[in-house]
Order: sequence, then structure tokens, then C-alpha cells
Amino acid sequence: MKRLLAFGFATLAMGIAVPAAAQVAAEGNVAKMDGDWGGEIGLAYDAPLVPGLLNFSLGGGGFVHDGADDVDIDLYARAEAKATVADTFALGAGARLGSDLDFYGTVEVPIAPLLKLKGNIGEDYFAAGLRFGF
Repeated sequence: MKRLLAFGFATLAMGIAVPAAAQVAAEGNVAKMDGDWGGEIGLAYDAPLVPGLLNFSLGGGGFVHDGADDVDIDLYARAEAKATVADTFALGAGARLGSDLDFYGTVEVPIAPLLKLKGNIGEDYFAAGLRFGF
């Protein structure tokens, strides 16, 4: 866990060093987490590690789903690293920390200049939706 935190802080420091190239993105996904279907709403801060090729993203948000008596909102934080393939799509891997730590693969396909179709899939986690960059 200490290595993961150290890696996260080091990457965040690199991201702060290149603020002009970074962007903020909003995401909205339909998601399934540990057997519960719901929606994810989140924000992310993207920073290129190698401009046009490798990107790192830190973010977080809420997973809104049916609970035992009412609607539950579970907060989460996430980190992703993505490689752009021939300016057509990006493939990567991520880690999501909510009630537990989940690892997943991710894919993004641009459908407009600032809009991307995004999908994540892991062992007990699935999400698909849209990502809008500011």
C-alpha cells in the first residue's frame, strides 16, 4: 500500500509540473460493482506523461445504487494509465479504491473533439459511459 501511495504522489507531482497540457474531465457511466447496478458520476485530472502517447489520470466520484433501504452513494478514488493507439483509441489499466481496491482494464474511443466513449472492466467491476474533457 505504501508503494501505491508513493507512486500516486510521484505521478501527481509530475502532473502538476505540466499543468498547461493537463485537462479536467467529467464522466458519467452505467456501472456494476460487486453485483449492484447503478451509475457513476466523477471528475478526473489528466496529465500526459508522454504527450500524444501516454496519459495518467487521477480522479474520483460517487457510485449511486440501490441500498438495503434507500439509495446509497459510495465514494471512490481512481488512478489510470492509458496509451493512445494511432490516435484512434486508448487502452490502459486502472485501480479503483472504494469499499475495496479493484483493478481493471480501460478503453476510450473519441466520438467528438472533447467527447469519448469509455469502458472499464475488472473482476467484480464493469462500467460504460461518456467522458467529456474541459
